[in-house]
Amino acid sequence: RIKGAKAAYNRTLKIAVRNAVEQFIKIPGSPYEIEYRSRKAEREAAAWGKSKGHRHNDAIGYTAKLFLSHLWLVWRDMEGLPVGDPYVIGQNGHIHVKTPAEFGW
Repeated sequence: RIKGAKAAYNRTLKIAVRNAVEQFIKIPGSPYEIEYRSRKAEREAAAWGKSKGHRHNDAIGYTAKLFLSHLWLVWRDMEGLPVGDPYVIGQNGHIHVKTPAEFGW
């Protein structure tokens, strides 16, 4: 962001998604909690980031993107709109998609 300039995203929506993910990770054994802990442990093992909070925020962001991708896929399917492969397929060697069904949708 640039001081005085309008943000390129909806700040209220971003906070709402972050708050939702914070609640998801508090449910023991939930798929999103497992993804969060996995990402955080991966970053800690690699000594990534400047602090524990930095790694926490990264894991929250990763989990939020995963949740939003699932929401998008399910929503499109419910509306009867075409659903293709997510963008990540074919990028940087990604071949597996974590489907909403794997997360209880």
